[in-house]
Amino acid sequence: LSKPGIRPFALTFIASGLFITCTAYAVSPWYELIVNKSDSLAGTLFLLDKTKVPECGQTTIFDMPVDNRFYRGARLIKIIEGCSGDMITTSSHREVFINQHSVGVAMTHSTTGDHELSMTKEGVIPKNKVYLAATHTKSYDSRYDSFGLRDRSELIGAAYQIF
Repeated sequence: LSKPGIRPFALTFIASGLFITCTAYAVSPWYELIVNKSDSLAGTLFLLDKTKVPECGQTTIFDMPVDNRFYRGARLIKIIEGCSGDMITTSSHREVFINQHSVGVAMTHSTTGDHELSMTKEGVIPKNKVYLAATHTKSYDSRYDSFGLRDRSELIGAAYQIF
């Protein structure tokens, strides 16, 4: 730090880092940057807006309960494909439909082959429940009974893909 040009640069760098850290901490009750760690959806970085209630068709984030068989306690990014009042139907080929629109095909076993996967049940999505899905064919989502329909209260907010 004894060189004439290094000291101002170092101080500016430290001050900038401190400003960014303080700003991020200040907005954290309302916004959060989330790194997508799976292939379920395209995109690496998402902005979680905790002030927005996500609607059908929007991307959302929720925390998988720690007592679930898969992804215990993990923060998952999914698309709300079905909302209260929508109709879930299935075909004999394990394809799942929401209001007659295909939302994916359910696998018979987990990707490791260790666990048999039961399909979601047919019927009307109850009040305050949502059907969550992702675009990847092997995504763990509401196609499976063990994932289930999720309570709206579990959704942390609306998520927006940054890149």
